[in-house]
Amino acid sequence: MLFVASVQCAFWAKEYVVAPGDLDAWYGDMSKRDKIAYQRAHQLNFRRWAARMNKSYRLGILALLSGMTVALVPTGSLGVMRSAAIGVIIAGFLVELLWIFSTWLLDGSPSIVFGLDRDEPLRPVSFRSIRTSPPLRRLARVFVPLARIDVPPGDTTPGQIGSPSASESIA
Repeated sequence: MLFVASVQCAFWAKEYVVAPGDLDAWYGDMSKRDKIAYQRAHQLNFRRWAARMNKSYRLGILALLSGMTVALVPTGSLGVMRSAAIGVIIAGFLVELLWIFSTWLLDGSPSIVFGLDRDEPLRPVSFRSIRTSPPLRRLARVFVPLARIDVPPGDTTPGQIGSPSASESIA
């Protein structure tokens, strides 16, 4: 049921994908201010449904792996092959838990950084001391990689992404 919910949430999220050109075609006489507000409201609903899709999908994987583990445990003795299968499924369950933890830990953090910008949350987050722990972030980045874009020194002007003056997080 969680996988079905995941698909349903993805369809609902898609309902809220609206490009600026769509608004011009649908509501040509709407003010620019109202179009921006309309698009922001759609973006908020898209993010909500996408987050629900993600959660139901992840929980569905955990439920599937849990059910498979329980189904493989026999009432009698445990053979080598069945033990191996249970071990693989439990390993998959643990990896999925680490992946879920990694996405939680990195919530609010960029997926792309420029130049020497630090990999840290860009907005206030709960449990900041845990979410900024270097060893935990290294572990999380195994599951959720960070794209680091090197910006050559002469390619930026003050205030551009990647320039030292635009980032307060450069050490």
